[in-house]
Amino acid sequence: MRIRVCIVTMTPELAYDAANRAVDMADGPVEVLLASNCCKLDAARFHSCVRLGIFESEDNDGVVPQMHRLWEEARKTPASLVDARDDILVYIHDDCQILEKGWDGRVISIMSTQPACDAIGFVGGTGIGAADIYQSPYAMIQLGRHNVHSNLVDAESHGARATGPMLLATADGCALILRRSFLDEMGGWSSWWPEPNHGYDNALACELRRRGRQLWLLPVRFAHPSPLKFTTPPNIVGSQRYVARFGTDQEVHARAHQRLYDTYRDVLPFHVS
Repeated sequence: MRIRVCIVTMTPELAYDAANRAVDMADGPVEVLLASNCCKLDAARFHSCVRLGIFESEDNDGVVPQMHRLWEEARKTPASLVDARDDILVYIHDDCQILEKGWDGRVISIMSTQPACDAIGFVGGTGIGAADIYQSPYAMIQLGRHNVHSNLVDAESHGARATGPMLLATADGCALILRRSFLDEMGGWSSWWPEPNHGYDNALACELRRRGRQLWLLPVRFAHPSPLKFTTPPNIVGSQRYVARFGTDQEVHARAHQRLYDTYRDVLPFHVS
């Protein structure tokens, strides 16, 4: 299998650390694909042994459009070199610090032994959605995750610590690992999830559910200093244009939840065991 770490960033120092840690902690070869929003990346700051692809945008295009771009770049690999089901794209936030040696082998183990598994997360819940989600007036809290597990360094602050792989209903976007074949089937990211930053992780879980595919938790030890949070600080170049195009963080967050609520009535709520 081919493992490629995909990172979208507005903060180069975080991206350098996240990418280099992922490579250092891997036992096998790991490639790195990075997309930056309104910032420049210095290839010299990444390990020289890494096959590296850098794709920069002068504006703040949002996370999901850049995730889509990295999928498009990954697809340029000739089909004869790697089967799409064995082409594994590891999307991590730029502040996700992988701390476990051999994490890549554990990814390969699940993907090799669980043919129904098309996605893996490092943290997630076995349920999503309140039981009465469509029986009472809409509220964002109805879309919450339940029974959250992980092997975060501070796992108990977010839920329960997991000791082994397990099925999930949904996983957090700080670390989402997918077979490229599933993204190929979906047409990438932006073709089905138009929100620029929020909601793509829970929407992905719903799309997997629709198709009868599985999402697994891999309890890799990692740190995520700012979990479940995305902001566009006013001092970041391109933020004002971003707000003019997409709205404030609060507006983007609210719109993504409403879209999730409206789009996935056929599967929400659901739980796995």
